[in-house]
Amino acid sequence: MTYTKPIKEGTQTVVEVSEDDYTSAMSQWGKALVGYVIGSTPVYTPFLQFLNRLWKPRGEIKLMLKGNGFFVVNFDNEEDLHVVLEGGP
Repeated sequence: MTYTKPIKEGTQTVVEVSEDDYTSAMSQWGKALVGYVIGSTPVYTPFLQFLNRLWKPRGEIKLMLKGNGFFVVNFDNEEDLHVVLEGGP
């Protein structure tokens, strides 16, 4: 991705993203969810095992703990993403 300086359009700030940058970002993050855990920060391996038991994905899921309770789950299989989005938690 390349840096694009934001511009003001009235009261809004706008950033134009090139199609190449958009395609690149979507290929990396298009099947990802951001989540939040209330309470203490989870430990990586037990939390990943818990998510795999809870969601029973057909493909692989990649977990990134981001701090302050936030995490990102990137799904290998788009169907798994939709199952989680529609069925929760």
